[in-house]
Amino acid sequence: MLGRLSMAEAVFRHLKDRIRNGELQPGDSLPSERELQAELGVSRISLREGLARLSALGLVEVSHGKGTIVSRAVSLQSVEDVLLPLSLSGEEQSIEELYDARALIESELAGLAAERCSVDCVNALFQNIAEAADCIDSAESFSQLDAAFHRIIASAAQNRYLETMREAISGSVEELVKLHSASPEQRQATLKRHEVIANAIKEGDGEAARLLARKHLLDSKSSQ
Repeated sequence: MLGRLSMAEAVFRHLKDRIRNGELQPGDSLPSERELQAELGVSRISLREGLARLSALGLVEVSHGKGTIVSRAVSLQSVEDVLLPLSLSGEEQSIEELYDARALIESELAGLAAERCSVDCVNALFQNIAEAADCIDSAESFSQLDAAFHRIIASAAQNRYLETMREAISGSVEELVKLHSASPEQRQATLKRHEVIANAIKEGDGEAARLLARKHLLDSKSSQ
């Protein structure tokens, strides 16, 4: 049903539009994951990534065992005017600005995550790395897990303002992630950098996590 934006981006936009146009009202329950997968023709990973983006922006509330509902506090005007992801134009200046924004926001998120991350968060990071290693031969699956890795860190930082700032540029970031996942060599390099960041977070070393997250983005930039 959905075009291949990425699939996670397509899920995000499709459900956001249903909320914006009033088809899904505040307090309404979304269909089950199985029903949404069948309706949209997407994988479980893509669906959950799309739902995670909606949750990070406060548009839906995900409760394990109870499903997903549209947030009762959601502002339909904010969905239309404020929370749309920025568009990456492809111009050199635009790309440079996006890297600058990522370096500023994601390095601080990594540092805060190291200082605040729970055991469950650490386990989620290493589970993500293991799944990415299993998908190393698939650029599409790997890029989805790459995006999910950074979203786990953003959630673990426990700062809603920074998390929302990151989510606002995530549509453009996903376009860069696809470029970074284009070759097996790039995917291996990304996986290794994720491992060292996750280890810094596990050790609770905020300064190291900040520096490693920034280095990760600079290394990704230089590989293009």
